[in-house]
Amino acid sequence: GGTMTLPAGGAGTKHVITHLRFVRVATAALAGAALLTITTTNIAGAPTWRVGNAMAAGGTQIDMDADLASPLISNLTNTATTFVFPAPGAAVSWDIEIFYYLTTEAK
Repeated sequence: GGTMTLPAGGAGTKHVITHLRFVRVATAALAGAALLTITTTNIAGAPTWRVGNAMAAGGTQIDMDADLASPLISNLTNTATTFVFPAPGAAVSWDIEIFYYLTTEAK
């Protein structure tokens, strides 16, 4: 597990998140029925996503790959925004991409 942090952008700026891509890669099989919950900080409504954790050896699992028609916008100006990813199991790692820009517009 780990975090992906969008750094504070400076006085008066907020993050506007337009695309999310969460992918897991396994080098060994992982069995299990538990759910992994991805959480956030500094985003309106504190969105979360839940994904299954079972994976085949050598597998790649795209858990999220979405252009956001309604972007996610940070709550506070000049504050880091964080996505928290739980430990996905032995021999499994996350590949995370978050597309965003900074705005000074009141939103």
